[in-house]
Parts: sequence; structure tokens; C-alpha cells
Amino acid sequence: MPPAGPTWLSSTVARWLILSLAGSCLLTGALFAGFDEGPYHRWLNLVIAVQIGGGALVLLTVWSWRNVRPGRTWLVLVILAGVIFRLAAMPASRDLSDDAYRYHWDGKAVASGINPYLYAPDDDEVAHLHIHAVDDKINHPWYRTCYPPVAELLFAAGYRLSPGRLRGLQLLQLAGELAAWLLLIGALRYRNLPVTTLLIAVWSPLVIFQGYLPGHLDV
Repeated sequence: MPPAGPTWLSSTVARWLILSLAGSCLLTGALFAGFDEGPYHRWLNLVIAVQIGGGALVLLTVWSWRNVRPGRTWLVLVILAGVIFRLAAMPASRDLSDDAYRYHWDGKAVASGINPYLYAPDDDEVAHLHIHAVDDKINHPWYRTCYPPVAELLFAAGYRLSPGRLRGLQLLQLAGELAAWLLLIGALRYRNLPVTTLLIAVWSPLVIFQGYLPGHLDV
């Protein structure tokens, strides 16, 4: 009969937990000591440390729960926590990247009936579209877009949800992740693999810090 709950108190788990926490602290100290002292690099170093340390803890949790067969309530709570993590990250600082501003611009161009492959944001032909504050934050505005057509349709949908803001695209990202989680649950059950593996996708700090904060398209 499988155990009724996680094995947090086993000596092996406790040992790995202590090592991962200690490693995260050492990594954070090394990053802060070895790089530029500017605010951007301090923020970036902290993010890297949190991603590595948090990711190690998630993997450790999955390993300790490997023999647990959770019920529907467990799955709902895990997914709900993942959604809360992402909603909390949406209004946070976007200093990690400015790619999302280009997504917003491309979406605006498509929604306005303009081909984003023809004009760069700095071109005179599209000067009338510069009506939002985020338009001034586009990286390399003298270049035309490099994103594929299906991505451009996604950008347009995100723009229509929240013109002038990035929230629409983030919500579409969240909807896509929810669909992926449901597919993952079905795949894990079909292959008779631990459903607790879902934690790697839902609670991964890498997805939150590299997806929702800078708005990267990878999500």
C-alpha cells in the first residue's frame, strides 16, 4: 500500500533539503559578490539564485512524493497555487527583459490591419500607432519584427484584451499553461507515472521568472 503522505522526515530527504538550501545561500552570495553592483545586476543575480534554489526544492518535493497517489482535491490545490503564483507575478517589475513591449507593438499593428513584417516601429508609416506609454520601451525599434505568424496572431489577441497594457498577453499565457497542465495530467495517468510530477511544471520558478515577469513567448 502506498504511503499516505510525503516522506519529508526521512533522513535522505532532510539531507538533500539542507544541501539545497545551503547551496542556494552560497550561490546567492557568490552572485552578489562576483558581479556588477548596479541595481539591475543585483536583481538579476537574486532572480538566478531563486530560480536555482526554488527549482531544487520543487524537484526535491516531487522526489519525496514519488509514491503518493493524490486525489482530485490535491490536484486542484496544486493548480490553484500555481495560478496564484502567476497572477502575483503579472504586475511585478519587468526589468528582466523588454521583449513584451515588442509583442504589444506587433499585436497593435496586426489589430490595426498593418503588416508588422513591412514596417519597423520607428518608420514614419506607423507613427500614428505610437499612442501608448509602452511604445517608448520597445527594444531595437528600427528593426522589423522577427516573430512567426502564429505568434503575431497571439500578440493581436493579447492587445485586443488590454490595449496599452501587457496583461492581456499574460492572461493568454496563463490559459495556455492551464490547458498544458490538464494534458500533462492525462498523459501521466495514461503512462501510469506519478501525477505529483505535475509540480515541476506548475510550481517551477523558472516559468514564472522567465515567462511572466519579462513576458517571454516561450510560455
